[in-house]
Amino acid sequence: MWKNITIILFISGYPYISESVTYKFQKTAKSFEESKGYCTTEFDGLAHIYNAEQQRALSRVVDGSAWIGVSKCGENWCNTGSNRMMSYTNWAAGEPNNHRSRINGEEDCVEMLSSHKWNYENCSYKKYFVCQKLRCSATTCNRRGACSELVNYFKCNCERGYYGNKCENVKICPHFVKPSNSEVKCEGLHGENYFQSVCTLTCDQGFILKGNNSITCQAFGRWTTYNTVCQALGAVNHHKLIRFIITVGAGAVILSIISVIIWWRWRSRREQANSTNDPSSPAPQAMSICPSSKLYCEM
Repeated sequence: MWKNITIILFISGYPYISESVTYKFQKTAKSFEESKGYCTTEFDGLAHIYNAEQQRALSRVVDGSAWIGVSKCGENWCNTGSNRMMSYTNWAAGEPNNHRSRINGEEDCVEMLSSHKWNYENCSYKKYFVCQKLRCSATTCNRRGACSELVNYFKCNCERGYYGNKCENVKICPHFVKPSNSEVKCEGLHGENYFQSVCTLTCDQGFILKGNNSITCQAFGRWTTYNTVCQALGAVNHHKLIRFIITVGAGAVILSIISVIIWWRWRSRREQANSTNDPSSPAPQAMSICPSSKLYCEM
């Protein structure tokens, strides 16, 4: 007979955290390993206990003593199945003591006593056991998020790009407007304009692509940045042409000025040389140095 106990789990790292768990007290005596195998096959493993609230809830289910999902892992105590160290324990007085280890083997498994305290016991003993059935499984959030605990409900903490109660909804990007003279093909797991979809651009015949040839729909609902254009083959960028003309023109002006200066200097030197060699040119007058005693000097 099922006994449904709604409990709140606040322990981080729990594999499948749920707002509700169902326990089933099995009144068929089995060893710890046999109990674990049965519960794992039929349910979600032996009952785990993470806090005092869960301990109280499980105490209302167990009638007598029974195996629970706690066992030895190295020198520590862990939740059976997950092998995560226990953050909560409820040992009986003097436990764990392992006082029968030399006679009956290691006491590596835990039972809940009728007092609802925990006892450190030999794993080969046949005992009743408690299985657990979790409401929140690996697929509750469509494998797109982690299920966390709320009062009387569960919450899916969705991964980027997904939203909704169970992460069934996917972020959508705006309709992509293709550049002129191009063709666009969009593909994605969820659809053409949905998260992670990719659009590939190709130019029409006679045009060449400048920029990115693909864009991706991102987790926040926007396409990746692009500045793609399809330019006609042989087309010249007018701005570049103007800059080229200005550069060449300025260079030509500077070269012309330099040429004029060089020519003017060459002509001046040539005229000076010709005037020196011309016989009709008046001879330069000789200068006479007068003694300091004469007022005038004759040439």
